[in-house]
Amino acid sequence: MSEVESAMPSTEILETLDWAGMEYMVVKTALELDVFTTIAAGHHSLEDVARTTRCSERGMRALLDALCPIGLLAKLDNHYYLTPSSEAFLVRGVATYCADAYLTWWQSRERLTECVRTGQANLDLSSRDRGGFWSMLVAESLITWPQAVDPAREMWQTLGVDVTTRPGRRLLDVACGSGVKGFVLAQADPTARVTALDFPQVLE
Repeated sequence: MSEVESAMPSTEILETLDWAGMEYMVVKTALELDVFTTIAAGHHSLEDVARTTRCSERGMRALLDALCPIGLLAKLDNHYYLTPSSEAFLVRGVATYCADAYLTWWQSRERLTECVRTGQANLDLSSRDRGGFWSMLVAESLITWPQAVDPAREMWQTLGVDVTTRPGRRLLDVACGSGVKGFVLAQADPTARVTALDFPQVLE
């Protein structure tokens, strides 16, 4: 009898998925209600947030309290405040705002059943008018770019690409995103030529 056949049935996997799904729905709801932008505008009390977002205080209290253990809000003296992550990425108007891109992903995934039935994608992200989506998704790299440098450098080292193996290398980085991989290579080899290709909004 195989190990799979002899294992005791358990709902642990389902329970883990259920908890992850609850966190996902809490954040998705907060984004759809623009909770983070509301708090960033100075509305820190439950009453203010509920009134501004046109929600019941009871429902909003449950939502705001659920965002605290996730790490996107902090609660102090019954007032709610943004954390560094929510302040950086979830407030409209901030250069690194990327919440709408995640909402697009998540709303598309809710239609996965239809994709499986038809075998067709329900979201085309390759068309020219999708540049805004990709630029928003890559906006977080304005903050996280330094964290990506070492992994990019390790990638080139693993591939055996450096100034000693082939100086003056020419690289075409298609769908470059933040461009960190190409920039790291160019920094290591001043004679290299890197061409970054992506949507104009992303390149900007």
